[in-house]
Order: sequence, then structure tokens, then C-alpha cells
Amino acid sequence: MRTGTGYSKTFSKMMWLFALLLVVLATGCDRDHGGAGGDPGPAGPAPNLGLASTYGIIAFDAINTGTIASHIYGDVALTGGVIASVTGAGANNVPAAPLLASTSVTTSDGVTPGIIIASDNGTAEKIATLPQLQLDLNAAYQDLINRPAPATVLTDAASAEGVNGGTFGAATDLSGFVLSPGVYASIATYGLSNAAGPLVLDAGGNPGAVFIIRSTAGGSGFTSTTGDVVLRNGARSTNVFWVVTNNITIGTGTFFQGTVVAGSTITVVDFANVEGRMLAGALGAGALTLTGTSIIVVPAP
Repeated sequence: MRTGTGYSKTFSKMMWLFALLLVVLATGCDRDHGGAGGDPGPAGPAPNLGLASTYGIIAFDAINTGTIASHIYGDVALTGGVIASVTGAGANNVPAAPLLASTSVTTSDGVTPGIIIASDNGTAEKIATLPQLQLDLNAAYQDLINRPAPATVLTDAASAEGVNGGTFGAATDLSGFVLSPGVYASIATYGLSNAAGPLVLDAGGNPGAVFIIRSTAGGSGFTSTTGDVVLRNGARSTNVFWVVTNNITIGTGTFFQGTVVAGSTITVVDFANVEGRMLAGALGAGALTLTGTSIIVVPAP
């Protein structure tokens, strides 16, 4: 158990998220598209997630939600494996053993049972959608990974202030950065530590503004360590996209905004709160792991 300031931070984050859930429940759950309407800005329109839009979690090889209950407000799919490869996530339509029944999977209304689909689990109709689901995920990945980013070289928070996208040439801690709508690309790893404050995504009053943050690093593309993502001036989590060629880790206690599309694996560590989607295995291999009590909420459209 956490003590002192660490526990207080975790408690306040959880209380904030419960308030967030009330907003999500009030907004409905029709999610045919990846992002909200309006002017997307310099990044271009949000990618079409297709069938992936209603899913809180997708992985190809395996899903493991650990030994402590998590809460997933959105459907779950394993596109390349059998239900035995979904461990720790006891929920609707899933055999009781060896899964943890206290992990909950519901739709975004928090009441209607969600679904967990694998090649041998779910209705025949839903199982038949798995190949198309994987194709839609890969198409969204290809769209995001190939969006052109401005050649402007960004080296620190000051150089990123007020620009609409750019290119990072080295590993960068995004703590304290304020990013405007656009495409941000790196060949190295992004970090997020909160050392200089949270990462702020500022839409400038445009709720349709799209943010794309991309890493083509050979190993981990993004690793947060208790860092937070804050939305400002109309920015919406449904219009925020993180894409990595390989792996991403959402660290302990992180409050994270946006949809992650990973070529390979995603790890969400203890007490992380995500308003977005965790979509792993876009390149045809990759697992998703929740190591402790985390909450994932598919954002309102």
C-alpha cells in the first residue's frame, strides 16, 4: 500500500477519474469514428479506427491483467489468440479459471456487460469480426505512422511552445511541455516524469484539434514514470493519438489521455488511469499487460 504523499496522489487521481466516469456515462456510447468533429488542424483528421473504436483493449498474442482487479470501460479483443491467453481478466463471457473474476469489463455506460472476444470465445458473429478488427487496427497504425511531421527540430519545452508539430532528434522527457495541435515525431524514446510538471496538450479553443505523438524508436517508444497528460482549451482525449513502432509503458500513477496504437506491446502499470484506448499488436504480434489496479475508459466521441 502507498503511504504519505504517494497515497494521497493516487487517491486524488482515482476520485478525479470517478468524476470523469460520470461525464462519460452522460455522453452516450456511439463511437463510429476515431475523433470528434470540427477542424482537425494541421495534423489532419483523426484516423478511422473502424471496428476498433469501441474497444478499450486490443492485443494480438496475449492479455494479462495481473493479480489485482482493474476496470475496463470498453470491449476487449484478442485478435490472434485463444481465450486461454487472456489471463487475470475475469469478466463476461470468460471462463472462471484461471481468470480473476474481480476485474470488470463493461461498456462505457458502466452498467452493460462488456465483451471479451478471442478466436474461441464470444458469439460466432463477433468472432467472425476479428480478422477485420486486426485489419482496421493495422490501417490506423499505418495512417498514424506515415503522417508527415514538420521538419522543425524540437529540443526542449521552449522550442516546442506555440508550434504545430515538429521532430525530436533525441530522447525527450515531455514533462513541462505545452504542445499545440499537430504531428510530433521522434526516432528516440519519449519520457514523461512530471519533474517539470505535466505534459499539456492545448487545443487553442478548437475541440476538433488532433494531436499525434509518434515514436519509431527500436525499443520502447514511450515510458512514463508517474507523469500526467493534461488537456487544455478544448482538447479532447478522443482526438489524441500516440503511435509507437514497438513498445510503450504507462507508468505507475500516470493519468493518461488518448488512444495508444502500438506496433508491438503495451504495459500499463499500477494505479494508472487512462481516458483512451490501449491497442497493441498492430503489426501482427504483441501483448498487453496491466500490472495492477488501473482504469481504462474509452473516450466519448
